[in-house]
Amino acid sequence: MIVFRRNTANSEIAVWHITETEATLRQLLGEPIEQFCYKNATRRLEVLAERLLLKELCGESNFQHMESGKPILENSDVHISFSHTKNFVALIVSKVCEVGVDIEYPSDRVCRVKERFLSSVEQSTFDDDAKKILLAWCAKEALYKVLNTESIDFARQLQVQKFELAQEGEFLVKSEVQCQRIHKLSYICTDEYYLVWVETNG
Repeated sequence: MIVFRRNTANSEIAVWHITETEATLRQLLGEPIEQFCYKNATRRLEVLAERLLLKELCGESNFQHMESGKPILENSDVHISFSHTKNFVALIVSKVCEVGVDIEYPSDRVCRVKERFLSSVEQSTFDDDAKKILLAWCAKEALYKVLNTESIDFARQLQVQKFELAQEGEFLVKSEVQCQRIHKLSYICTDEYYLVWVETNG
């Protein structure tokens, strides 16, 4: 079921909490899925939730993937981005700009590998604040989906600027991928998931 939905000036974003069985999700979708051959039961639930969100927000449930893995709607000018974590699936759609989204369950697991995706300046800025470090990871994942570039050095090319943590808000990320640019991202923190999304005109 949809547990979060919001319209912004340029996009719409929603989160599905998977509490249903596979049979129930299939019934809700009400149509067959092409090439539905996933052996993993969890992945099948995620795929069904993706289709349900897409149908709810765009009126259609089928999409394709580019060679890079980026999801696209064929013969449509709508941009889409998915993310999933434990029993949650997020989707953002926009007709006017490129979009990216990332959703993660609250955990300090990223703190153990922060050197892989945070610069020394970011590590000093965020210290050992697990919430800010997780949001920084989400931000870089969401931007990675928008930039659609094969190889990005998260620690060197994407720099999350200092921000004050709140239940929801915005922060800035400086990108040095292809050209230097500042991106503004939005976030929401709940007890069950952290959600970050970005809208960009390229």
